[in-house]
Amino acid sequence: MDEKQLFVALLLAACVARLECKWPFLGTDWNMREFVKTPEPIWTYSTSQATDIICKKDSKLFVTLQSIVFFRSYYHKKRKLIFRLQGEFDPRRKARMTIFARDGTLNQTEEIIYMSRKLTSAVVQVTLNFGSYAKLYDLRVRNSTTREHIEPKCLDVFRSRAVRKIYVLYQNRCQYLP
Repeated sequence: MDEKQLFVALLLAACVARLECKWPFLGTDWNMREFVKTPEPIWTYSTSQATDIICKKDSKLFVTLQSIVFFRSYYHKKRKLIFRLQGEFDPRRKARMTIFARDGTLNQTEEIIYMSRKLTSAVVQVTLNFGSYAKLYDLRVRNSTTREHIEPKCLDVFRSRAVRKIYVLYQNRCQYLP
């Protein structure tokens, strides 16, 4: 076996052993922390989850290398609900964080499967970690993107994942609701 074949075999073995190999030439390493550390609110523009909420927004309180604390708010039947949540960034899978509430009412994993180059929008796979492991998909945008066009590739990736019905949560009036 020549040196090149030996190197490829060792590289493949190392990747299989880790079960977490990131091939830089096959895809991009998305980074959840980079997307959420903005001072801007992040809106869930649309989702694949059947819902009757509107104006779902995440507002950062503070972020560290390991975690983020933020408020998630939305309107449900004309009533505003606000939750203080914490997200723990996965040190091995940078695109992923686990979100939980102190009282244990929420536990879910959120993972970026596509993000725009300018970090203005992302497609997030949401997995509920209690009882059901169903995967849902959100299209999330930074506040400044609500006044611009969402990157077409981001929209395409979201539509391909949200194969059934798409529920739009963001409306222009969301900016002006208390």
